[in-house]
Amino acid sequence: MKMKGKSLIILNLAIIFSLLVLYLYIDNVSPILVPINECSNHVGEYVTVKGVVIKSSSGDGYSFITVTDEKFKNSVHVFVEFNSKLVPGEVVKISGIVVKHGSSIEIQTEKKSDVEVISDSYFTSLPVIMENPVKYVGLNVDISGRVTYLKVTYLNITDETGEVRGYVKYGYEGARDAYFCGEFKNNRFLIKFASTTVPDGFKLANISELENHSGKVCVHGRIADYGLSFYLSQDNYSLRVYADSPVIISGMKEIIGEFQYDDARGEYLIYAKTVK
Repeated sequence: MKMKGKSLIILNLAIIFSLLVLYLYIDNVSPILVPINECSNHVGEYVTVKGVVIKSSSGDGYSFITVTDEKFKNSVHVFVEFNSKLVPGEVVKISGIVVKHGSSIEIQTEKKSDVEVISDSYFTSLPVIMENPVKYVGLNVDISGRVTYLKVTYLNITDETGEVRGYVKYGYEGARDAYFCGEFKNNRFLIKFASTTVPDGFKLANISELENHSGKVCVHGRIADYGLSFYLSQDNYSLRVYADSPVIISGMKEIIGEFQYDDARGEYLIYAKTVK
């Protein structure tokens, strides 16, 4: 029993010493930049890889990330010893020690300075995405094209008491400051039309008290944002986009947002975060 205890102590000291040597190595050696598909040739070395985050999950003080090269042909798993908060679609540089687990290769990193976000979205083109859309689902992408078939689907309206989203069935081309009239039903404000005055048969309400009204009701407010649905087109490809915008948009635009698949519609689309 005494020998077994001594062996355990020696083993623990060896592990601690190895980790100490590893950390001293990382602190004093610059990483070498290697392509993702060559990581297996650098086991035990301190490397940097550049690529696109395609998966990211976090636990209690750590993160697991999968990074692919920008051609989406090769990928590597990264174990990060802190919550990285990386988002799929971000272009990153990550440094760490290459380790081998069975037949798989992994990069382990423990310093926040070893994770650098180069871009918050993957810059590509609409034809490239639509030729193989499955691999881009869930990623933040940056694409450009011409806006076509635009329709206003809702209005974010404000007054001095609050803000409400009003849904419009047939689009909207009216004034930004108006009386927006319709009905509040199932926790949704359904706008039927806009007017310069309160029409007969309608009640006027502040936005903050709108949910207390049933039947015909109007709010007097100003449009803060338009909820837009449109198609972005390039060459022979088109893609539906949903976006909030302070203005009605047209022409050539750059869209940055999350690429997704809509099961209900059976189509791919982007939820835009930025419209330029």
